[in-house]
Amino acid sequence: MYSTGTPEAAEWEGWGTALKPAWEPICLARKPMISTVAANTLAHGTGGLNVDACRIDAEKATGWGGKASGGGTWTDENSGLCKDGAARPVQGRYPANIITDGSAEVEAAFPDANGAQGRVSGQEASASTKNTHGEYKRAASEPRGDAGSAVRFFYSAKADGDDRLGSKHPTVKPVDLMRWLVRLVCRKGGTVLDPFAGTGTAGEAAFWEGCNAILIEREEEYQRDIAKRMSLVLAGPETKKRARTEIEPAEGLPLFGEDTVAHVSKINAREKLFA
Repeated sequence: MYSTGTPEAAEWEGWGTALKPAWEPICLARKPMISTVAANTLAHGTGGLNVDACRIDAEKATGWGGKASGGGTWTDENSGLCKDGAARPVQGRYPANIITDGSAEVEAAFPDANGAQGRVSGQEASASTKNTHGEYKRAASEPRGDAGSAVRFFYSAKADGDDRLGSKHPTVKPVDLMRWLVRLVCRKGGTVLDPFAGTGTAGEAAFWEGCNAILIEREEEYQRDIAKRMSLVLAGPETKKRARTEIEPAEGLPLFGEDTVAHVSKINAREKLFA
């Protein structure tokens, strides 16, 4: 617009063309079905969500024990007395429609949630029953063992150096996030289609989840990033780790603006490593 150092240029110092992409929507959609979800899934192998494969990590077990001999505590199914030290396995939290990057700023925005259940000793009486057994005592249990920000109820993933691999792409997706999304909608052996592949994280995610992938990307710079990423994936984790230490940190491309074309056409010295 104006030459650097001119009064006109100084007037616009500090201005830009876009804000940091700190929020990205993920659209979960499917075309209208003629019949039911079950019928569509049987016919085409798609349509459902693999909830159990995408549960959010929680405590592996909660205290569920009680003294069978002295406590008189019955199991929650009334199938017999609880054994000492018995534990109830936990599947994990049901996946929500919010995913965070796990950053301190996001964590601070959520309130503290220290648990929704109080401790049960096993000596509390239940409501009276209309049979010869009288009152059953409640099974002993412990409250939810974790505490802190409620952000832990949501899946979190953030791109790191292993995800970026020197790419200048402004919105590199975490491979862990893409693996989670692939697991959610695609069965083993299925095919993932990404029409805007970027740096190819969907392709890598599909590889690790046992799926096929079709990637489409217009920009040559990002096509090279995809080829680089997949060659490292096939070479193995040690090669990828070694390559990361040899790649210079990259400054991100602007999300919008005329200088994007100039950046895309540049060949950085970091590419010599993969020539």
